[in-house]
Amino acid sequence: MHTNAFFVIKINESQLAGAVAAIANCSLEAVTITALKHAEKRAKDGAAILHQRLVSIFTEKFVAKDFDVAGESQTVWQVADVVRSRVDPDRITIFEPVMNHANSIAAVATKFNDIARLERPPGRVAVVRQKAELGTYLGVLSQAGSVIAQDISNSAIERLAA
Repeated sequence: MHTNAFFVIKINESQLAGAVAAIANCSLEAVTITALKHAEKRAKDGAAILHQRLVSIFTEKFVAKDFDVAGESQTVWQVADVVRSRVDPDRITIFEPVMNHANSIAAVATKFNDIARLERPPGRVAVVRQKAELGTYLGVLSQAGSVIAQDISNSAIERLAA
């Protein structure tokens, strides 16, 4: 059986430091790629779970996945989910899953702040695992929209999208 899990190289003593550094760099790259893929999978899983929950509350008729919304800057932002109001079909509420990570927080806060500056902005809801885990990031997100924990009741979600 052939595997690429191991490799053997022949070097002389003067090349040892360079070889160790090269192997360390390759190992770091492999770990970094694995961590990024894991984070990407968690984000996709979180978005899928959120979408299914919104569909179970509002039905497919009122929920759109991966929806484009133009902000005040004319930047077109893709949002995870949009719920269209049952009462006012022109009114939408954006639901966006957010990871407890600086890049995720900054991306959603930027997106929501641009959208908030519209003449008639849609509702903006950031969905996090637990609000208490965010620390000071909670304040950053709260300036841009509502922040809810993923275990919030369905009736509270309905009120946010009303």
